[in-house]
Amino acid sequence: MIFKYLQQMRKLFFTALTLSLCASAAQAQKLYVRGMLGFAVANAGQTTDDTRSPHSGSMLYTAPSTGATPVLTSFKLKSVSFNTGIQTSLALGYMFNNNVGVELGADIGIAHIEHEGQITAPSSNSSAYTVTQFYSQYVKNPIILTPALCLQSGGKKINIYTRAGLAVPVRSNITTEIGQITTATGTNSSRSINLGYTTTTAFSLGFSGAAGVKYAVNSKLQLGAEISAVSLSLYLDKLEFTSYSENGVDLFSRLPEESKRISYGKSGGSGVEPTYSVPFSNVGLKVGVFYTLK
Repeated sequence: MIFKYLQQMRKLFFTALTLSLCASAAQAQKLYVRGMLGFAVANAGQTTDDTRSPHSGSMLYTAPSTGATPVLTSFKLKSVSFNTGIQTSLALGYMFNNNVGVELGADIGIAHIEHEGQITAPSSNSSAYTVTQFYSQYVKNPIILTPALCLQSGGKKINIYTRAGLAVPVRSNITTEIGQITTATGTNSSRSINLGYTTTTAFSLGFSGAAGVKYAVNSKLQLGAEISAVSLSLYLDKLEFTSYSENGVDLFSRLPEESKRISYGKSGGSGVEPTYSVPFSNVGLKVGVFYTLK
């Protein structure tokens, strides 16, 4: 849906750009800054990773008999994106005339959402133990650059505007924290494992767009509100473990160095795991100000 919207906007932009460049009346050129605050939610998100573990939600497995293979009996999944939550949008723009301009912006996450999941299952070789795994995943303060072409209606008081351009990831590393508790059935005996790791994503480009309205308070200051969208998926590149403990005892330093890192790729062999994409697409609502510098 977003791609269709961007294709339509691209046609509109080129048409408007041609008309504007051919206009006989010269227009004033303006340099401006934009600052906005808003909230973004997942769009075209993802529910599970490559191991069929939920990014957010829960799964319950049970064994039909002692020693039998556990089967999935219930689950509840939520669609997620790693580019959601409270965001600020900052930009520097230049209007060639009253209708056409360009802008270099950045969407910055200032209050990220932690995606929490849980899997409960009997141990694989015996129903005498129950394994419960809790984990959370998030990108701390994601940053996406959004260079774009801008169009606006050119009104003196009220301006309807649109933007369309690229989405360029700058900060997109995913932090994962996992806690696992193994409990003997019918007893209080348990064993806990906690580990953490950071996943680096490979560079890739996406698309961004927005549509909104501005109200001129005076010749310098405008108030604005917009609906924005980002279409972006990133492939995993590298994983590095950052912590490991058992029953509260730090054992990270005892791990072999070669086991602390995992490489991902679209092709390879021994030592390289098949990569998969994770979602960074969103739809957001923002309000803010536009201020003309000159």
